[in-house]
Amino acid sequence: MKRGFTILAMLAATLGWVSMFTPDVRAAVDWEIGRAWQTAETPVAMARSGDGRWTFVLTAGHQVLVMGEEGRQEAAIPVADSITAIEVSAAGDQLFLLDPQRREIQTVSLTFAKDIEISGSPFLGMAKAPVTIVVFSDFQCPYCAKLVEVMEEVLDLYPESVKIVFKNFPLASHQLAEPAARAALAAANQGKFWPYHDLLFENYRTFTATQLLEFAGRLGLDLQQFSGDMISLGVRQQLARDIQEGRKAEVAGTPTVFVNGRLAKDKTVAGLRQIIDEELAGGAKKSGGNVER
Repeated sequence: MKRGFTILAMLAATLGWVSMFTPDVRAAVDWEIGRAWQTAETPVAMARSGDGRWTFVLTAGHQVLVMGEEGRQEAAIPVADSITAIEVSAAGDQLFLLDPQRREIQTVSLTFAKDIEISGSPFLGMAKAPVTIVVFSDFQCPYCAKLVEVMEEVLDLYPESVKIVFKNFPLASHQLAEPAARAALAAANQGKFWPYHDLLFENYRTFTATQLLEFAGRLGLDLQQFSGDMISLGVRQQLARDIQEGRKAEVAGTPTVFVNGRLAKDKTVAGLRQIIDEELAGGAKKSGGNVER
């Protein structure tokens, strides 16, 4: 009996000892192989933005390919042939390129096109124009008033290729900018946004709260409807949507201009023409549409 117990004990001990070295059949990691992203050139290094939206691929052809979430190439940035590695900031707006040969780290700042919702916003030009210019503006802003002529000239130069969309972005520093924005939207309800827009900017230095109603009368608007619309929930919500879109697009001041989502740093006619021409050369097709004025 004692001998049998000893054998069982030894067997149990042996099995226990063996189990310590037997792989656990439970999987510690599950995986699924997805589709491969094809690159235009041989990839040698990569980095990804913190939010996962952008992937940056350093290639053997001395370029950094900028790729979206689905692997679509959005841009190709030429770099020195001595670059060997790449890192990206958490926000994905700055690249750091390692260059051992020159003993330096080169930085590249990036600005991505913004996706701005424009449905229901007043616009000038062809509804289906290949290039959309979105202007975030304030009716008491002197720089916004000066931009009006620039936009008119741009539209004259590209009558079938450009649509100009107006977005309200009243600044807290301008006391009447918010009520003026609501007044313009109220005028839009009677088909007079752009004439009212022009009156506000022609008088941006001097208009008063009382004149907001006077301008409506000068344009022949139904004053009772206009006054009601100015304080209506619908107009307030529309203005709030404009402001929300501006904040989402990281608008910090006025005027801020986007051309097909690209921030226009140079807001002169020449500067805007350069971006417009680049967009048109990128394969945009001209198409007809309604003209609103």
